[in-house]
Amino acid sequence: MALQSSPRKKLSILVVTNNYTPYSGGVVSSIIAFTHELRKQGHTVTLVTLDFLDETKGKLSIKENGIIRIPCFLRFVYKKRHM
Repeated sequence: MALQSSPRKKLSILVVTNNYTPYSGGVVSSIIAFTHELRKQGHTVTLVTLDFLDETKGKLSIKENGIIRIPCFLRFVYKKRHM
């Protein structure tokens, strides 16, 4: 008797991070690769991150596909980058 493979269940995944674009680095690259691969496999991925540059003018933003940016009221500059 041959085993039949069952179809994979598609997941809805939420990733919450304070490390994301416009910055770069290992964590950001990892998140981008991770979410890309999950979406390629058919999963729905939503990413929640901070709006470091106040581009949303203090309001919740869902401009980017699957990315929610929330206002970051506490900001400081380190080595010419907003944190």
